[in-house]
Amino acid sequence: MSLFKKRSVDLGALTLEELPFSGRDLFVLLGGLDTTLVIKAGLGMVLEEVLELKPYEDLWKRDLVNRLQPSGWVDAEGNPNPELAAALAPLGSLGVAISNARKGDSRTRGVVLAGDSACGIVRSVGKIFHLTPFPREKKGWDGTFRRIFDKERYPFYPAARDWHATFVEPKGEDIASAFLRNDKGYIRAYAERRGVEAEPLLEFGGKFGLFSKFGELYVDQTVGCEYGPEYPWKYVPCASGPRRLRWAFVVPSIGGIFSDCSAGHAGVPDRWGADYVKWAKEVAFLSVDFYTSGSLLDALSSVPPYPETESEPA
Repeated sequence: MSLFKKRSVDLGALTLEELPFSGRDLFVLLGGLDTTLVIKAGLGMVLEEVLELKPYEDLWKRDLVNRLQPSGWVDAEGNPNPELAAALAPLGSLGVAISNARKGDSRTRGVVLAGDSACGIVRSVGKIFHLTPFPREKKGWDGTFRRIFDKERYPFYPAARDWHATFVEPKGEDIASAFLRNDKGYIRAYAERRGVEAEPLLEFGGKFGLFSKFGELYVDQTVGCEYGPEYPWKYVPCASGPRRLRWAFVVPSIGGIFSDCSAGHAGVPDRWGADYVKWAKEVAFLSVDFYTSGSLLDALSSVPPYPETESEPA
């Protein structure tokens, strides 16, 4: 017997959170990609190949059934049992998806909030995925969220004030660069031009440049949207409706988040996300926020709408 023969594992003895999935398993179970796009890099194929070959109808489904049906996690047709189905439901829903990278293929962890349910997903070594269902009671959601986005890698502390403002930057202006330079003169003038108080913006000066790569998180809000017709499966980048995006740069020590946002508005087609490169400038705006709660989940659970004026203070 080979010394390297894999040890047999009784999958029926594992809890749902311990159960390992491949990206292909989850694609079959979800009927497409999860809303966070975390499983995208685990398919081993580009979407055009999936579209042409349709492996999810036969090969991927057979593999799923052969592995998980004997332990009762799925039936002979590949349908999940009630416990697994309940965990999967929010992951394939249009809601609020929080992930750890802007680029889909780089995402390794995420959470989808879908009304009264939520679930997390984490990609581990070897492109194995694990699910983390959230409890029914929302009072336990923050703790579950912090098991996925732990405080050591994603610290966040209470701010001195709650504050929010959004800006549509004219060409030639760049408040992000001013934050990095801690250019107090530019920041004060910027605040004056937009009719907002300067102190919250000045707090970002000198602090903003200190965030690490773990300070970047991405939010895709698709509440009220519908999946597009481009693919015969779930694929959130082509969703149509009131979609909003938020590339959030977290500054933990001051409880602040500076966000590069996108959202539709009058004059932009309902399906702008399906042709994002074309409409990127038209839907772009910035958001500056402080949160006294100290809850990263609360801070990232929504994306502001496109501002009706050049600046929209709280």
